[in-house]
Amino acid sequence: MPREPQPITFTCSWCYKDVTENRMPGPTPAYCQTCAVEVKRSAAANRARRYRERQAEQDTTAWWQKRPRGRPRKL
Repeated sequence: MPREPQPITFTCSWCYKDVTENRMPGPTPAYCQTCAVEVKRSAAANRARRYRERQAEQDTTAWWQKRPRGRPRKL
């Protein structure tokens, strides 16, 4: 017996609107379908911004000031 989508009403965490969507049984979604795209874009932009900030921070130090990486060499 295959399950069918059921109407689920929830409040979107992004736009705070009450939304009714046909969904399969499972956890209640946090975002409506229109906001889900915007949330993914925003998360990707924030992730890229943090990455660029880290890269800029690393590039300002000279090679002799950087922390050594990996296993120490045997003498």
